[in-house]
Amino acid sequence: MLWLILGLAGFAIAAPFYDVLLRTPDFLVVRQSNRGDVWLLAMLVSVVMPVILVAPAWVLGRAKRRASQLWVLLVAVILVTLLATQFLPKQVAAPLFLGAALLIGVAGGFALVFTRWKILGGLLAILALFFPLRLLWIMPVQQDASVEPAAQVHFPDHQGLPNIVFLVLDELPIATLIDDQQEIDASLYPAFHRLRQMSDWYVDTISVSDGTVDAVPAIVEGRYPSIRTPGGARAVQPSNLFTLLAGPYRFNVRETVSSLCPRSLCRRQRGSSLGRLILLSSDLFAVYLHEVSPEAWVEHLPDVTSNWGGFFTGGQLAVTRNWRQNARQQTVADRPAILRAFIQSIDKAQRPTLNFLHILFPHAPFAYLPGGKNYGLESIRGKIKDRWAQHQWSIASARQRHVLQVQFADELLGQLLDRLVQLHLLESSLLVVVADHGLSFLPGDTRRTLSSINAQSLLRVPLFIKAPGQNQGRRIEQAAMTIDILPTVLGSLGIEAHKLALDGIDFNAINGDSLRVRRANSYADPVLRELSEAQLDISAISQEGRRQLRLDVADAALWNIGPHDDLRGRPLDALCTRVEKRLRFRTRPSKALPNTHPEDFLPAFVAGRVSGRDLPDESLPFVVTANQKILASGMTWKRDANWFYYTLLQPKWVTGPEFSPQVALVVGAECWAGKESP
Repeated sequence: MLWLILGLAGFAIAAPFYDVLLRTPDFLVVRQSNRGDVWLLAMLVSVVMPVILVAPAWVLGRAKRRASQLWVLLVAVILVTLLATQFLPKQVAAPLFLGAALLIGVAGGFALVFTRWKILGGLLAILALFFPLRLLWIMPVQQDASVEPAAQVHFPDHQGLPNIVFLVLDELPIATLIDDQQEIDASLYPAFHRLRQMSDWYVDTISVSDGTVDAVPAIVEGRYPSIRTPGGARAVQPSNLFTLLAGPYRFNVRETVSSLCPRSLCRRQRGSSLGRLILLSSDLFAVYLHEVSPEAWVEHLPDVTSNWGGFFTGGQLAVTRNWRQNARQQTVADRPAILRAFIQSIDKAQRPTLNFLHILFPHAPFAYLPGGKNYGLESIRGKIKDRWAQHQWSIASARQRHVLQVQFADELLGQLLDRLVQLHLLESSLLVVVADHGLSFLPGDTRRTLSSINAQSLLRVPLFIKAPGQNQGRRIEQAAMTIDILPTVLGSLGIEAHKLALDGIDFNAINGDSLRVRRANSYADPVLRELSEAQLDISAISQEGRRQLRLDVADAALWNIGPHDDLRGRPLDALCTRVEKRLRFRTRPSKALPNTHPEDFLPAFVAGRVSGRDLPDESLPFVVTANQKILASGMTWKRDANWFYYTLLQPKWVTGPEFSPQVALVVGAECWAGKESP
C-alpha cells in the first residue's frame, strides 16, 4: 500500500509543488534558498509525507486488516480527488466542481485499492520518483556572485573616490510621479522633485524586465537578463557593481531578492534550514490551494499574486526574530523601518563607502498612508489572480492606494536626503535612485505581466543620478535603460566602462541622441523582445491616472474619487432616504500590520460582502457612513456569485480603534441598509 500512496501523493501533491518551482524559479531565488533547501523539500514532499499518510495502516497492521484497508481507501480517495481538481474546469459552480471531483475520487480510490487496478500502484510510485529527481537535477537556485570580476578595473584616484548612495525602489512607474506637464509633481512628491532639482533625471528610462529577479541584477550588472541556468534561474555575472568596487570601497549593502554581493563582502543571514523549509512549504501550499480550488473560492484564499511570500499573513512572513531583522527579506517586517534603518546606517568613514539598498517599497501590499500610518494587510480588490476586472472603481481604488503609498515613500526619500545633508555628504556623494519596474492599471489586462499594451506602465521607471559635486538638475531626454546605470556610475568614477563589454552605455561618454533598439523580457517569458517607442509612450496613461484620481482638481484630489464623495461630511439624507431592506453587510474587521506599533494603525479601509434577498444583481453605488454622516463611497463588484464593497476613508474621518462604520447601497433616491455583521 505504501507504493500506491507514494505514487498518488507524487501526482496529486508533489508534482504541482515542483511545477511551481520549475515554472517560476524566482520562488526559490527570492528566498535565497540553497541546494540543501531543495533537497529537504523533496524529502519532505516525496518521502516523509507519503510515509505519514500510510503510517496508520501500518499501525493497524494485519490484526485489523479491514480497518487498515479502509484507511488506505480514505487516503486514496482524498488524493485522487485532489488530482481530479487540477484537471476539472475551475469556472463551474463550486458544488458541481467538488461533486465531480469527489465522484472521481471515490471511484478511482476504490478501483486502486480493491480491484485489479491496484497493480498500478507500483507503476505510479516509479513514475512519481521522476518528479523530485527532475527538480533536484535542474535545481532552480541562484548562484552566488564570485568576488573576482571577469575583467579587472583600474581606479585612477583611490583617495578622491566619492561615497555612493544607491537606492533601488520596487514597483514604481514613472507615470505615477509626473504631472500634466510631464514634470515631477512637486505638490504630491516634494522629495522626488527636490532630487530632480539637483540630479540628472533620465526621463525616458525603461527597465529591461517586469520581474524583480531579472530587473535588479540588470541594474547592478549592466547587462540584459539573458543568461539563465537550464531550470530558468539566473546565473550571477562575475562582474557587477559589487565585485568591480571591491577594491577601494567598503560596503553597506542590503539586498532583498538577489544575492549579487559576494559573501566575502556582504554578510547575510539566511535563518535556519528548518525555518526556511517551513516558510517555503507554507507558501507553496497557498499556491497549491489555488490549483485545486474552484474560481468561486479564490476570493477567500490567500492572495499569491501581489507579493513574493508570506501568503497566509498577507505578505508578512512569520519568522524568527533574527531573520526578521534581515533587510534582504523586506516582506517580513515593517518595510519603512528597514528603509529608515538603512538611512541611519549611512555614515562618514575613512574609506569611500557603497551604501546600497533594494527595498520592496512602494511595492504591494498597499498598506501605508502619508505620514506612516497603516490601515492593515488588505489585498488588492478588483482583480482575478493578476488580471484586472473590467471595473473602473476597482482600478481607481487600487490606484489611490498606490499613490498614497508612493507619497509615504517620497517622505522616506526626503529623510534620506536630509541624512546626507546632516552628514555633509549630499554634495560630494554619487547618488542613484531608480525603480526596478512599474505596474499597470489597465482594465482587463495584467497588473504585473508584460503584455502587448502595458509596456509603458511596467517598464518606464524613474531614474535619477546625481554626480559628485552636482547641485543643478538636468532633464536628459535620451532613450535610456536600467542597464545603463552601471556604466554611467563607473564613468563618473573615472573608469572606462567600454572595456567591460557591458550591454549598457555610459551617458557621460556619448554626444547627442543615442539611437538604439530597446529590449525587455518578462518573468513569464524570459525571451528578450524589441520594444517600439509607441509602446513606451506614457502621456496617455499618466493623464488617465490623474483624471481618475481627480489630481487635476486641487480641492478634490485623491479623496473625491467615488460616485458620491463630493458629499463627504454631509448627512446621509442629503443624498437619499434610508430604507431597511433584507440585506446583510459583512464588513471584514481591520487588522494592523504585523511588526508595527499599534498606535500606527488606522482602520481606514472598509471592505466586505453584501448579500440578501433584496440585493439586485448589478453593480451599485454604496456609501460608508458613521453617525448618519457620509464618509466615502464606491461601486460594488461581483466576483463569481458574490458582491463586494471596498473603499479607503480619508484619515480625518476615522475617529479611533473603536471606529465602526455602516454601509448602505444607493438605489435611486433611496439608501438601502440592512444587518451589519463581521
